[in-house]
Amino acid sequence: MTRIRVAAGLLFNESNDVFMAQRPKTSRRPGLWEFPGGKYEASDGSLVKTLAREWKEELGVIVDEKQVHRVTTIDLFVEEHFEVNLLQLKLTADSPAPEPHEAQDIVWANMAWSVMHRPLVPSCYLFYRHVMDLIRKRENLRTWNRKP
Repeated sequence: MTRIRVAAGLLFNESNDVFMAQRPKTSRRPGLWEFPGGKYEASDGSLVKTLAREWKEELGVIVDEKQVHRVTTIDLFVEEHFEVNLLQLKLTADSPAPEPHEAQDIVWANMAWSVMHRPLVPSCYLFYRHVMDLIRKRENLRTWNRKP
């Protein structure tokens, strides 16, 4: 069975909400919500380049490739074998705000609420614990850095 490598992008805002996109009606698993990204192509050379290409194509933004960090990787067997890599990213300072270019809805979402109330692609459920750990670390850091 061939393994399909996928890069999924995790982007936080100041409120620790995560950026999510709804899969277009014409795609596989239409209407489900996901961390935007896409399939690795040999011409990309790396998963970071895959993520940068997909976010530019789908959302019109510029990913700061030096600020991309792998969070975790999961193997997922849903009709095919997927290796899904969750990569935390930052946008460049001059990047525009994300705008949908493929007729999909987008949202800044509370992750805990989304798991309970949004239909997600299977990988998002598997990434839940990792994302919540990152949110807790971000909130602890914010509390630690606050001046009395």
